[in-house]
Amino acid sequence: MSTLTIELADDVVRASGKTPQALANGLKLALAIELFADGKLSLGKAAQSVGMPKILFMDELAKRQVPVINLAPDQIADEFRGP
Repeated sequence: MSTLTIELADDVVRASGKTPQALANGLKLALAIELFADGKLSLGKAAQSVGMPKILFMDELAKRQVPVINLAPDQIADEFRGP
């Protein structure tokens, strides 16, 4: 596992209204969501990276209006056509 250190001004941390640990957890979640939305992490890997069950990670995606399944229009049509 890698460790990443980010320096933030004290006023930025205070403005967040969160403890440094809560802020770090939120940033970690935001990164996992972004990597999932960009197709760089699977749902399972993204959830695992933040220590969440998939269903809770999916709830976080819904709160941010990030689709869990992202199909192109032709893929959707194929799904409805069947075998």
